[in-house]
Amino acid sequence: MTSTEKLGKEHVEHLETAPETEHTGLDENAVRRPKLHALPSYDDKETKRTLRKCDVRLLPVLVLLYILSFLDRSNIGNANIAGLSEDLGLVGNQYNYCLMIFFFPYALLEVPSNMILKLLTPSVWIAILMLCWGTVMTLQGIVQSYQGLLATRFMLGVTEAGFFPASSYLLTTWYCRFELQRRMAVFYAGAAISGAFSGLLSYGIVQMVMLPAHDL
Repeated sequence: MTSTEKLGKEHVEHLETAPETEHTGLDENAVRRPKLHALPSYDDKETKRTLRKCDVRLLPVLVLLYILSFLDRSNIGNANIAGLSEDLGLVGNQYNYCLMIFFFPYALLEVPSNMILKLLTPSVWIAILMLCWGTVMTLQGIVQSYQGLLATRFMLGVTEAGFFPASSYLLTTWYCRFELQRRMAVFYAGAAISGAFSGLLSYGIVQMVMLPAHDL
């Protein structure tokens, strides 16, 4: 028997005689792993308290930001119902072009945005994106022409492209693999929540702006 075969036999015997599992304390179901590859043990109660702190401090902020970003991109439909096309003199397919141009930079710049995360932390990069898309949305409220709306919609796609991947990466740095699914589901639910309230919010704003004008 060669030395390599002896080493292999000793390794197999060691695996057979070693305890099969060890408690890791990483979740409520006490995930069990082979001892040779076990993670350090943690107290279950302390782990749950830490996760609750992360859930309270991290998830609500990300969900709120995702709701706001989704409102920014989708409320153009409500604005059109309120008279956007007439105010800007949009004709033909110009309104459709304004809708479509958002998605080109949004799709193309997600990967470059992830590359920037190697240079900046997610918290810094998300803050920069928020500042940029807030500025773009403010400027979108004062556009006076089709070209201005087209430019602001394009820049909105540029500034919002990195938010979802940066937020997903940030969640992966705080949660283990088997803890992440539920948090991602809650985070992604922000899109549905924004759709539920965007129409109501737009209606309220229109009523606040238009009713005083009629009274005058």
